Amino acid sequence: MKRLYIIIFFGLIFICNPAVHAVVPGEIISQPADSEIAYNWFYYVPTTIDKNVPIFILINLDEGGIGYDYNDKTEDARAMAGHRKSRAESYYYVLIKPAIPRDLDSSRQHCEIFGVAFDKIVFDKNIAPFFQRPDEKVILMIERMKSILRSEGYRVKEKVMLEGFSSGAMFAHRFALIHPERVQAVSSGQSGGTLILPLKQFNGVPLNWPVGINDFESLVGKPFNEEVYKNIPHYIYVGDQDVNTMVYHYYPKNDWWEHFYTYDEIEYILNTFGSTPPVVLKKQSEYLQNLGFNYTFKLYNNESTGPGEHGTYCRVSRFMRLAFHVSWFHEIFRKAAGNGNFVECVLVSRKTDSKESLINLHGKSAVPPTNPC
Repeated sequence: MKRLYIIIFFGLIFICNPAVHAVVPGEIISQPADSEIAYNWFYYVPTTIDKNVPIFILINLDEGGIGYDYNDKTEDARAMAGHRKSRAESYYYVLIKPAIPRDLDSSRQHCEIFGVAFDKIVFDKNIAPFFQRPDEKVILMIERMKSILRSEGYRVKEKVMLEGFSSGAMFAHRFALIHPERVQAVSSGQSGGTLILPLKQFNGVPLNWPVGINDFESLVGKPFNEEVYKNIPHYIYVGDQDVNTMVYHYYPKNDWWEHFYTYDEIEYILNTFGSTPPVVLKKQSEYLQNLGFNYTFKLYNNESTGPGEHGTYCRVSRFMRLAFHVSWFHEIFRKAAGNGNFVECVLVSRKTDSKESLINLHGKSAVPPTNPC
């Protein structure tokens, strides 16, 4: 009887505390915000992982919905973790899916705090602490995940993989700039239409965040580690019809967008690198390659175009399904884990219907290549 009471007691503790600090392979585990980590997050440990083989943690940073309600953000994160767990099973990585907030700053007129895009405002100590430095909160998730896994006998790699599309790609790219010593590889799709150049100036023009890193040390509190960052493999991809995005869509129509990029910064990007994301990302990637940065650029050509099912910002991005269902993801990260080099051949999974017109996050359609190699 005493033993039964003990079982019931600990069972009640488990029920009352939904955060499970344990490995439960094959289940998405919820981690509600607590006194250490301010954001809700989820993790998934595949059933296919061998404890004797060192494993990577992958952080998925796609935003999901574009609303401001944090409960909705949390449910979006839960759903997206569910969509990605099969990839974790197939490619043997532990998945972390944060719920990163987005809100309007009531203290500033027309000013949005877009945490997952990691814009300059998140460094501002005058905004609510909940929205400041989301990268630091993600680091706490990573460290807790490592602790949980190691306590269960798993061997875990120190560096993590990052993946994201659109604003999620912006976060992945910018996280790697700030914490290169923590990152093994980055896969970023569309990236808001432009990259932060890991340069203080370009042709004599100072480049401040989010165009470059001239003011990096004053924002981050430490110098930029170019030596480590140069060796991180980056896979930059975009669809050739993905032309309606952050830098270009609102300029010069909306004053509130200026807290992301000033008009001068937008003019600089347009005049220096081009007027559409495919052109800009290609030119930026090639320029950085020539400077010795480990960037690979891939343009996905399309056979048809058309609006998304729910308008320009399609809540469920069919274009992202293209990213989910191509095996370059595993091959790139496998190569990155080995020698830091990308494979040149992009292989489409047999599960992908090459005839299906896939809609990207910004309302254009893309068709996966039938014979990409």
